[in-house]
Amino acid sequence: MIGESHGGLQSPLSEGKVRALGRRMRLGAGQRVLDVGAGTGALTVLFAKEFGCQIRAVESCAEFVAAGTERARRAGVEELVEYVTCDAAELALEAEAYDAALCIGAAWVLGGFVKTAEALRATVRPRACLPNVGLPGCDG
Repeated sequence: MIGESHGGLQSPLSEGKVRALGRRMRLGAGQRVLDVGAGTGALTVLFAKEFGCQIRAVESCAEFVAAGTERARRAGVEELVEYVTCDAAELALEAEAYDAALCIGAAWVLGGFVKTAEALRATVRPRACLPNVGLPGCDG
């Protein structure tokens, strides 16, 4: 089990790797990002703070949403982060509404890796980035 007691990320990603991922995704101010299974917002807030993008963070656990909302407030990026409290499988995903979409460490929320990748692919604009964390590349 990977906890958040030291770094804040509930995954094997370090802050440096998250920054590198954001650069690889070519994130920037004004871009819209969908983060499914956002948890307590460590990655979400880091992306918002580092790259200035607007992030819609989807999380089913109300306690995680509260923690993520507070984390965004403390980091001064609360205007860039919108938390949606719901089961990701019940979320109405907008077609081509985002510049990037990701689901790190929680692909099960949309029915497994393939179904999650397919669902997220539909949410991003043409030529947008959909990273496969743990698998090769960002093919956006």
